[in-house]
Order: sequence, then C-alpha cells, then structure tokens
Amino acid sequence: MTASPPASAEGLKFIGGEDCVGQSTADDDGCYLKAGDNTATSGFNVVTRGILDAQNHTSLSRQAPLTPGKSYQITWKMLPLDYEFKAGHRLGLVLTGANDDFNLDQTGTGSGDDVEPGTGAKVTVDLAGTSVSLPLVTGTSIK
Repeated sequence: MTASPPASAEGLKFIGGEDCVGQSTADDDGCYLKAGDNTATSGFNVVTRGILDAQNHTSLSRQAPLTPGKSYQITWKMLPLDYEFKAGHRLGLVLTGANDDFNLDQTGTGSGDDVEPGTGAKVTVDLAGTSVSLPLVTGTSIK
C-alpha cells in the first residue's frame, strides 16, 4: 500500500518515497512517508522571545512601579531555543510596548470593547548602553 501525503503538515515536508520498518499486519503495513524539515526562505526569522512586565523589573513576585522620568536598568532572559546562525547573518532586536497577542478582542481584530487599553507609556531606550549576550557553542555542526 502506498500512502499519499496530506496537503500540508506543520513542520514537515514530504520528500517522496516510504520507509518500511518491521513486519506488516492486516491493519498496518509498517511503512511511513519520508519527511524532512519544512523550512521557508524569509527576510527574517524570530528565534526567541522574552516577556517582561516592567512593574516587576526587580522581582517576579513583587511589584515595583516605575517612576516617570527616572532611568532604570532592566534585564530579562529570553525563552531558550537552539538556533544556528549562519555566517554573514545579522541579529535584530525588536522591543514592543505591549504583547499584542493578549490585547486582541474576541474577534481577533483588537478593535472591540473588550480590548485592554494601552497605557500611553513612553519608553526611551539607551542604545549605546544596550547589550545582548548570546551563548556561543563552538565546534563542528552535527549535520
């Protein structure tokens, strides 16, 4: 029995052919479609995210509201993800003032009555005093 690949599969692309393992049964021929990583060429790729509630800048369990006009040094960790940056690729950092995923209304448009209103906060980032630290693993790729 030759299986037909589905129209789409998240994270996979079907590369043709089958791999068969073990003995066939009446219900299972033991064959599986060959698949590879489903990748896309893009001008950018989000490789990690970090979230910070500024009023919890000193502690996750204790609020310390910010004072307007006062400078703060804020550090946060990103959600870990293993990613290999190719030679010549550049890193970009995007800071947003709100997590838009949480500000959408029930229709998903962000224009209804149940949308959390913006705070009107103004944030200035000292680019000269900003740094990003990345873990570096040296050695041979496992490909």
